[in-house]
Amino acid sequence: MGNEKDEDYQKRVMPDLLIHMPGNINENIAVIEIKPEKETSVNDKGIKKDIRVLKEFINGTDVVEGYYKGILLLYSPRSDRIDEETIKERYSEIIKGTIGEDWSEYSPKIYLIWHPKPKSEPIYIDWSS
Repeated sequence: MGNEKDEDYQKRVMPDLLIHMPGNINENIAVIEIKPEKETSVNDKGIKKDIRVLKEFINGTDVVEGYYKGILLLYSPRSDRIDEETIKERYSEIIKGTIGEDWSEYSPKIYLIWHPKPKSEPIYIDWSS
């Protein structure tokens, strides 16, 4: 059984997916958080937590080696069609506000990808512009 402190850390920051080269801690490729798209506000704690996790894994820590890219993958669980601009409006402010003043440093490192419906192509959303 693991240390209680380690278990708390994992619950707080464990992302949905990690992509890395097996056996090589210096080849960490991407950290991915997956969330259903929903009408959200700057007070949405789930999205903010995911963005903080992406930022932490990109930066690296004593416990986690840095990753090359972070991806926030949103999928639409509803059948109604939402356009790209709506997604950008809903999430840009949250991402920038959660990252903080140095958000522009992360614009090339954190991707916002939206999967609007099953069997459709995912869409890259430029949250930084």
